[in-house]
Amino acid sequence: MTTQQFHDYDMVQATRRISDNILAGCVGTVVMVLDPGRAYLVEFFDDNDRTLDVPCVTPNDIKAWSAEAQERMDLRRTTNHEQDN
Repeated sequence: MTTQQFHDYDMVQATRRISDNILAGCVGTVVMVLDPGRAYLVEFFDDNDRTLDVPCVTPNDIKAWSAEAQERMDLRRTTNHEQDN
C-alpha cells in the first residue's frame, strides 16, 4: 500500500480525533512537510477560520480534502442544527 504524499499548502481533513479541539473531519492546511510521507505540520481551523491547533501528524491522521466531502459535512451540520431547534 502506497502512503499518500502531501505537500505544503495542501488542504486536508483529519481522519480521526487528534486532540480535544481537532475531531475527525476537521479541515486544515499542511504548513510544513517535516519528513515526506511520514510527518507533516498541519494548521487545523474552525468554521470561522480561527486556528484550533498546529500538530505534527502522520499520513494515517489525514486525508486529502475534497469539496464534495465538505458539502456533505455542511449538510449534516445544517440538518443536525435544524433537528436541535
